[in-house]
Amino acid sequence: MRRSGVTIHDIAENLGVSASTVSRVLNGSALVASGQRDRILDEAKRLGYRKEPRRRQARRTIVTIALVLPEKSPGPLQFFFDAGELVDSIHAAFGPTRTNVVVVSVSRWRATFEQKKMGDVDGCILAFTDPRDGLQEHLSRYDIPVVTLNRTPERGHFVSCDNRNGMALLVEQVTRIRGCEHGIAYVDYSASPSVARERREGFLSGAREQGLPDEMTHVFEIDHLAQINDRFFRDLGERNIRSVMCFNDLVAVFVYQAALHRSIRIPEDLSITGFDNSPVRQLLDRQIDTVDLGAGNLAQAASEWLIARIIRSEDVSLRKILPARYIPGNTL
Repeated sequence: MRRSGVTIHDIAENLGVSASTVSRVLNGSALVASGQRDRILDEAKRLGYRKEPRRRQARRTIVTIALVLPEKSPGPLQFFFDAGELVDSIHAAFGPTRTNVVVVSVSRWRATFEQKKMGDVDGCILAFTDPRDGLQEHLSRYDIPVVTLNRTPERGHFVSCDNRNGMALLVEQVTRIRGCEHGIAYVDYSASPSVARERREGFLSGAREQGLPDEMTHVFEIDHLAQINDRFFRDLGERNIRSVMCFNDLVAVFVYQAALHRSIRIPEDLSITGFDNSPVRQLLDRQIDTVDLGAGNLAQAASEWLIARIIRSEDVSLRKILPARYIPGNTL
């Protein structure tokens, strides 16, 4: 006989797991490890819990999604995406399902995942960041589905912009509009090593595809924006570089403003491209040519996968790269 008042929260508290994990097991999800599943089923039986026969409907489900953003960095390094666009895209994807989107910095994830009121995190989106300080272990322990945006880890689920082909596409546009008679440079920014590596490889492979000789192809590695200085522009002149391709729009905006400060005309004397199609492009009188990161599309694809895992209990994988899209501007 079922004991009066026994809930999934009672089972969760007794076993030291989240209520969402108990709910998944009792709803037949394959996302929970067999050992953990057996413990939960045994405890439910011991307490006399018996699930009421009821069909789970998206309109009657409340889902909590943790949107984990990068740690705050010195300066304007986080201006490459709009957090509001991510939140809106998540809600749009879940549609009639009532969805709580909890936004948290990766360095403060414990405040969200480990407090009692937020114990029922059903899914996690790592937006442009990697798990740290035990977050991955926590997600694994409580069987919380997690997907990463704009990273391509060897293991795990992700949806990413095509960083390599996006940069190669920009090289194609630069050579088509500016020609191949002058040097071309890529400004490599170390702020995000994995993405920087992909974009640098895209620049180099794109230059080869366009037939640019090695002596006309240059890579400048910077660790902070202050390195866009007199020496940087002197090197451009000495190497006859007339086109600068930047790791992202933020770097491109900085190069643009620094060039104008030195009476260098854009694009007559120097062409500039960025990457991400970020809000920072709106700061200039000219729109920088760029590639769309598609942050909203990334969040949409990640949310559709979470819907399959959480609501429909489907054991599906997500390792997806979205096509790159060139955004024309006025700096070529």
